[in-house]
Amino acid sequence: MEIVNVPYKVFWRFKEQPHLKVTKCKKIINTKTGVVLKYHTRGFFISNRYVKRNELNNLVERIPKSYFSF
Repeated sequence: MEIVNVPYKVFWRFKEQPHLKVTKCKKIINTKTGVVLKYHTRGFFISNRYVKRNELNNLVERIPKSYFSF
């Protein structure tokens, strides 16, 4: 077994679950576990419910600049 880290540029996060980040191509990454969520036939399975890709805009927010402390 080999573990590979792949960086993603994320732009949004879920309002209720800020550890779930979203890329421009609508991939959802769980930053707690480092796993890219799998897209199923009906959508993503997030916290015991399915979320369709077109419903993501209602559930996400832009990551605030104050979150980045450079």
